[in-house]
Amino acid sequence: MPDKATVTEQISELCGSFREFVEYYDLHTPFRIPGQLEYHRRTIERRRLLGSVRAAVQDREFVEFLWKTLDKWGMNSRSARLVSVNELWDSLKQNVNTFESLERFRIDDVSLDKTRTADQIWDIIQRVHVTPSANKVVSGTKTMHHLFPDLIPPMDRQYSRVFFGWQRQEFQYNPRDAFIDIYLKFIEIALSTNPTQFEGKGWRTSRTKILDNAIVAYCLVHDLKPD
Repeated sequence: MPDKATVTEQISELCGSFREFVEYYDLHTPFRIPGQLEYHRRTIERRRLLGSVRAAVQDREFVEFLWKTLDKWGMNSRSARLVSVNELWDSLKQNVNTFESLERFRIDDVSLDKTRTADQIWDIIQRVHVTPSANKVVSGTKTMHHLFPDLIPPMDRQYSRVFFGWQRQEFQYNPRDAFIDIYLKFIEIALSTNPTQFEGKGWRTSRTKILDNAIVAYCLVHDLKPD
């Protein structure tokens, strides 16, 4: 399990210097492969233009942008293989009624029922078919982030797993526990930092992406690397 004291200290430092970490990410982002940012921005912009999660799920252009973003974000590599665009689209449409139950929520809403919302998100992640992988923390959050950019941050093994203190095997074989723990701590950070004030150009596409940006920057600054 995560070293709670260390993680608590890291969260405290991150929140105390949040602006500096957000700005550091802008200058030192490790994600520079052509298309990584461009397709991400197109997907988020299309999602906001469409307005509702139902409209997004029914929109072929949005789903194609989403698939291309996931591809550029490493979800179609040797270790992770994306389903086809049509399979992804079918899976999203099959779950649209469940998606709508999350539509009104925001990660930095002080009235958010944290544990219940985390459970709801995990249930949705389990339902959506993105890759054949049994562990859906990464593929699921990266997908759902683009449907709910103000509620669900993208998570990965290289930065968020390491920052929140989850060892490789624990993260791999206890995905629900890892997701719930990490998501609740994302909420804690959001409530302490008001991430919406930093939204803007480049990778500053939403409140949850800004949280992710700051965590990546913290890992870079402190040379935190995967075990």
